[in-house]
Amino acid sequence: MVLHRNTARRLDRRLYSIVPLIVLLLVFATSSAGCGGSASVSTSEHVSGKPVRAYTVDDVAKNAQAKLPSYVPSEMQEGYQYALAHPDKLQYMPCYCGCGLTAEHKNNLDCYIAGVDEDGHAVFDNHASFCAICVEITLDIKRLTAEGKTPKEIRAYVDQTHGPKGPSTDTPQPPG
Repeated sequence: MVLHRNTARRLDRRLYSIVPLIVLLLVFATSSAGCGGSASVSTSEHVSGKPVRAYTVDDVAKNAQAKLPSYVPSEMQEGYQYALAHPDKLQYMPCYCGCGLTAEHKNNLDCYIAGVDEDGHAVFDNHASFCAICVEITLDIKRLTAEGKTPKEIRAYVDQTHGPKGPSTDTPQPPG
């Protein structure tokens, strides 16, 4: 079978007309990966308030009784409360929702806390308010800690259970 030159040109035009659609679909698919499609949101848009410096675990622990922001839905509040009360448990635990790439988080605690203000008050990150993976990891850490597991055992569980969900934050292993 021989195609006429005009038929081949029409076929080429049709292919070129769907290329933009394919590109658009690929862009949409990659931007909605991870937690709630936050891939296109910059770190500063995740934050409520203005952190003036990075936090330490001691900074966060001093804020254990802080009032949670109104944007945190009730089903996510337990994660925020645990993060405030037990920052030392989350600092060596990674998150696997992709927030290390999209929001520059370094550990699961970063999903909740962005920094501290000039008065030492915690500045919350809204990421965990819409990301079920972050909160699932935190609640697993809470449960395993209550069961008496060591930080290394908890980290191994988090890596094994949540690792397949997405890229990890760049989180160091617990000491010891």
